Amino acid sequence: MCLQPCRRSYIIKDAQDGKELKLENKTVMSAKGLCTLPFFEKIKESGAISFKIEGRNRDARYVDTVVRIYRKAIDKKLSEKERGELVKELEKVYNKGFSSGFYFGVPTADDFSNVEHSKATHKKQFIGKIYNYLSKSKVALVKATSGLKVGDDIVVIGPVTGIVKVKVERLETNKESVKIVKKGTEFGIKIPGVRKGDELYVVLENK
Repeated sequence: MCLQPCRRSYIIKDAQDGKELKLENKTVMSAKGLCTLPFFEKIKESGAISFKIEGRNRDARYVDTVVRIYRKAIDKKLSEKERGELVKELEKVYNKGFSSGFYFGVPTADDFSNVEHSKATHKKQFIGKIYNYLSKSKVALVKATSGLKVGDDIVVIGPVTGIVKVKVERLETNKESVKIVKKGTEFGIKIPGVRKGDELYVVLENK
């Protein structure tokens, strides 16, 4: 039910003459996301026995990434290099920038996001729904709504399947191997463990 007014950009106006107040950051109520990974060992040492990860209104790729990364942090003591690498992984999915929240004091202006949507370094682009799945050969048949090529990273998301991530190694159209499929092309791609009706996305750098 929430319309997320805290995530929107704002303009402050004088009610009498309509003059606007110039803002350095128009997303004045949009806090960065709480990220405890850089100091997660302190949380473990505190005696905490449960840890909540935000997942509401997030897609399977976000949940898969965040849960997998914090699972690693729970299971072992990470080096500074490992923490840095995993923070970069978190930056690939939906985020508003990262903050330590109230853990080390009252948040400052730097703890508020300067974007209305996401700062994710990668995005997923819809390629199409799997309209048939050949279970014996593990080949998914899809009609492309945008281009796809060999070497691309893709994810398949479905209500039962969950999420499956693979790199495109081979594409076929009309039983012939091709390097690229264009929008509107029907093609086959080998992906184990997916289902008819699942959605296929390509993961691209968010430039």
